Amino acid sequence: MIKVLHKDLKVKIDVEGEEVIISSTIGVKQGDNLAPVLFICYMQACVEVLREKWEGASIWFRTKYDGVLTGRRWNTKRGAEDFEFDTTLYADDGAFIFATREDLMAGANCVFDVFGKFGLKCHVGTGNKKSKTEAMFFPSCTAEHLKADTSDFIMGNGIVHFTEQFKYLGTVLDITLSDEADVDARIKAAGAAFGALQKSVFGTKNVPLKSKRAAFESIVLGILLHGSESWVLTMKLKARLDSFYNRCIRRMCGLNRWMTWNFKISQRNLEKRIGVRPLQETIRTHQLRWAGHVMRMDELRLPRKFITSWVENPRRNGRPQQNYGHTLAKQLKSAGIPIVNWHLKSMDRDDWRSLIDPRHSERLC
Repeated sequence: MIKVLHKDLKVKIDVEGEEVIISSTIGVKQGDNLAPVLFICYMQACVEVLREKWEGASIWFRTKYDGVLTGRRWNTKRGAEDFEFDTTLYADDGAFIFATREDLMAGANCVFDVFGKFGLKCHVGTGNKKSKTEAMFFPSCTAEHLKADTSDFIMGNGIVHFTEQFKYLGTVLDITLSDEADVDARIKAAGAAFGALQKSVFGTKNVPLKSKRAAFESIVLGILLHGSESWVLTMKLKARLDSFYNRCIRRMCGLNRWMTWNFKISQRNLEKRIGVRPLQETIRTHQLRWAGHVMRMDELRLPRKFITSWVENPRRNGRPQQNYGHTLAKQLKSAGIPIVNWHLKSMDRDDWRSLIDPRHSERLC
């Protein structure tokens, strides 16, 4: 049946007002509901064959299902479970993780060969033309990055370049594994959206504050907080986000910073005037809502494993880099939720939503 649906397929396109009909002989039908399902099955078949061919080292993590986010000893074994993770797929995009440069070079060529046998092409660079396929090295410290070999390498019939930042599914990944680059990109995109509507919506007195709030929350905040559920927020990043948010609130109220200082108008009063919450409260709700959703997942699913996972490797001396577990623990404390057994409270969806967002209780009433 699937073959019949794709046999003798014609595509009609408009070229400068004239209809042109061409034959579609490769791939799935664009816009068809069946297309993404077929692609998922096809990519999964590629990966399963790839795992049979790949002879290199695997990437292993360790987890426990007790809800502990931070402070666990790296060599904990009792009640722990090891799991493998080296591939992530989304439609026709894929990311593959390797432990060493040697494994990377061998694995990349294995990916190129296996996918090629399935009729798929990995975009590689030629000469001065960079490839869409890129490699990243995540160092444990700055000194290690300076010593690492991040020169281009051969993949199939082309070359692959190393990059220090890569945008994957709308999120900017950085070699430092911090969210600074992603937060800056979100602020820039949200600022562009706010600026585009400033004269017609946000900066005019002809539009009521209620309408401004609706446009601000649905458009600007939607862009700003994309991917915020997994952000690792330091005080520096919080200050950047708050600065942008507060500036937008003042402009919607027709004020500037000098006016708020001179007339002693607090930021909280401006937020109440428009009817919005402080930005950090919104981010906290997003992060805790997502954390509860992950904790309610089946224990076989990777997000559930990763939320309480760690790497079986001793840490360097000194305070470790802030990670998602630290951020989530702070958000729980800020919401007044005890960190001990917080995962048990998250099992009831409605009760959890009431704990992290008081407005949810009001809507239920």
